[in-house]
Amino acid sequence: FCLVFGANKTFLKQIGDSVIKALVMKMASEGLNFQMSDETIYNIFNDYNEVKEIISRMGFNSIEQFIEEQFTKRCASDEVLSKSIEEKTFENLILMSKGDTINNVNKQTNIKVNLFKSIIGAIAVDSEWNFDVIEEVFDNLLDQNTVMQYLNPKLDEVTMFHKWYFKEFKEAPVYEFIEKENNNFECVLKFNFNEKELVFKAEGSKKLAKQLCCKEVIKYLEKNNYLSKNNEIAKVIENFTPDTAINKLQMLFQKGLIPEPIYEFNTSYDENGNPVWECTLKLGIKIISTDQSFPFEIQKHSVKKEAKKDVAFIALGAIAQLLQYNEEIEIYSL
Repeated sequence: FCLVFGANKTFLKQIGDSVIKALVMKMASEGLNFQMSDETIYNIFNDYNEVKEIISRMGFNSIEQFIEEQFTKRCASDEVLSKSIEEKTFENLILMSKGDTINNVNKQTNIKVNLFKSIIGAIAVDSEWNFDVIEEVFDNLLDQNTVMQYLNPKLDEVTMFHKWYFKEFKEAPVYEFIEKENNNFECVLKFNFNEKELVFKAEGSKKLAKQLCCKEVIKYLEKNNYLSKNNEIAKVIENFTPDTAINKLQMLFQKGLIPEPIYEFNTSYDENGNPVWECTLKLGIKIISTDQSFPFEIQKHSVKKEAKKDVAFIALGAIAQLLQYNEEIEIYSL
């Protein structure tokens, strides 16, 4: 592609931008067709009719349209594309002048976003618009932690397996695809673990076969208690909302994943004599890698129950954010 377009990186970026939009729409439509059932949507939003009304006021014709457009924005956002480049440390490969090096230009978000789009554009041109090749590169380059959890309300098995595998072996897993009839493939995954050679196989389209293969690995790891407590916590708190936060914390306690959540209340009054409830959750969180510990924030509200809901919701938000960055955490009693 360099011989054809020379140093015209702007043109490659424009091609990449268009290709990414097409890929994201394909992913979104697949997600809506096979994952976003009415039951799933109900579980996400709790009150189906209320959400339909809210979405209507936002200018969307349907819940499906809302999810598709929001998913598109999420996948193609500068944050996701920039983070994807950081995950692969590709920004360190950019050729820069002395001035750019001093100013750390390669660390700027817009530079990393343009690099992502240019890579996809170059692959599109170099592969002569082979969509299978482009999609494979896009899937490997894109930060799956953010995207797949949004597409699929359950923690995605591919993401779970890749996190576990990289933590164990410090490298990405290698899949072998054997072509079968009717455009199907057999996905074969082999790796050595605990002095055993493990082999997992599944058939379907390339993407489906890979997903099914990873699903079998996750089943094996769960059955033999090889997954970290983080994955169990993530599965319990998925789709948490302010209204479900208290119950989610209680579920974590019942499963033995955290100590019992205890709430303490103090009451004060504002200048108008109205009560202000202050709620403290007697739990803290420790980041294993840095040995940092901190309690969850105290929350205030004019209604006692709302203060309790707020402090539980903030706590789950902190837990979810640390899990997203693959931090091993421990919840402790205060």
